[in-house]
Amino acid sequence: MTNLTPPGPGQTVTAQPSSEDRMVAAVAYLSWFVGMYLVVPVAIIFWARERSRFVTFHAIQATLLALMMAVAAAVSTVGYFIVMIVAALIDAAVGAELVFLLGGAFFVTVVLLLPAIAALYAAWCAFHGDTWRIPLIGWLADRVLAASDERLEGKR
Repeated sequence: MTNLTPPGPGQTVTAQPSSEDRMVAAVAYLSWFVGMYLVVPVAIIFWARERSRFVTFHAIQATLLALMMAVAAAVSTVGYFIVMIVAALIDAAVGAELVFLLGGAFFVTVVLLLPAIAALYAAWCAFHGDTWRIPLIGWLADRVLAASDERLEGKR
């Protein structure tokens, strides 16, 4: 496994990651589609931490994407039930049906569809040796990876 991309502060990229690195990085994202959305990326982080910066970055980003999706699902579910309870208490049948439709559309779009598209595109990029930083999540992954690099340097 190579330790070349994405570059850390002051590093330059001299070669593409190996095919094994690219495959493992893509699997970190694709595990979401088989129900292993946290287990596989976290296992890959521990496996690749000292082997490949490229794989570690993608595994961290996949883990953060899964966590963001879980938080969004929890928030939207709680909000949805609160609105349904309030609508039932004030006996607003039409309002409850509207909330049911809009809440379902929001849940499917924001919590399922957008993260799925992001995971597929990130997996495609990783498989081709590129690094696509998911907005905000990629920034957080960079920070986590930098902190991990500092810890690894301190142990050497």
